[in-house]
This record gives sequence, structure tokens and C-alpha cells, in this order.
Amino acid sequence: MKKILQKNKIIFAEQYFYPEKWAGAQLTRDIVIMLSKNNWNINVICGTNQYLSGKDKGEDPRKYGIKITKIKTFNQKRFIILRIFNLVIFPSLFFMRL
Repeated sequence: MKKILQKNKIIFAEQYFYPEKWAGAQLTRDIVIMLSKNNWNINVICGTNQYLSGKDKGEDPRKYGIKITKIKTFNQKRFIILRIFNLVIFPSLFFMRL
């Protein structure tokens, strides 16, 4: 009898993700790549804006089959009210995507 391997599925929410240059986003990128290599089916839902400008020079997670879905977020660098708004709206939009 053949054993069928089924991938476990994880939906990962991270407001800042690849190609984000911020170290916190690089750490989460490395975690999802490691999970994908260990037979997990990963779907990342993240925001469109970057915390730090620049591009991460690390590996693109999509080459490991990781699906990245972006949720439109507001440019928040200058206005504290938009930062607070993003803190509220991102989780709400994430749960609407589930």
C-alpha cells in the first residue's frame, strides 16, 4: 500500500515581508523557507509597503513554492495616524482574506 504524503498548510501573516530589508522580515522569510523545505505548504499574506527602503538581497521565497499575497496598506512613514490605522486595518483585511 502506497503512503501518500500530504503537505501541511500554514497561512502566515506578516505586515512586512520579502523584499523587505528590515531584519525582522528577513527572519520570517528564513522561517517560511525552512518550513517549505520541510514539506509545509506556505501562504504568506503581507502588506504592500516597506518598513525600511531598499531591497533584501536574500533568496526569493517564491522559488520554494511559497505563495505571497499582498494587501494594500497606506504609506505611513510621515503620519503617526496612518501607522495606527495600518495596525488596525492590516489584521482586519487579513482575516477577511481567510
